[in-house]
Amino acid sequence: MNNELAELLEKYWNGETSLEEEAKLRARIKKSHPDSTLADFFSGIEQLGKLEPTLVAKPKTNAVRAVSLWRAAAVFIGLAMFGGVINAKYQKKAQEDAYYQVMEAFSLIQTNMEKGTSELEVIGELRHLNKAHELFNINELKGQ
Repeated sequence: MNNELAELLEKYWNGETSLEEEAKLRARIKKSHPDSTLADFFSGIEQLGKLEPTLVAKPKTNAVRAVSLWRAAAVFIGLAMFGGVINAKYQKKAQEDAYYQVMEAFSLIQTNMEKGTSELEVIGELRHLNKAHELFNINELKGQ
């Protein structure tokens, strides 16, 4: 009888027993060895089988955290790209404004240069005043 119990135990530990053989093994262990650790083991298994399963919240794994980090990184990159596009448009607008201001300044300079050159023509006609002695023959007058 002990030999049959040993065979059943060996088959049980190898995972080769049927449900009938397992029930038979439990019954024999309870009869022959009620205070042994095997009896405690099988009674614990029976108690575990009677428990109702409950849902337990699955803790966040590193994969979930990694996905969250990737999402945050994607949002950050998207915002950075959007900001870059807005900044580029702002820079282009600022360059156009600066170009128009420079062109207005050149136009103002050109207008003032035209005024100045027209006034210089009048002064150019008066350049002969520098040579007053030639106009009035001052040298001849000194000699008389």
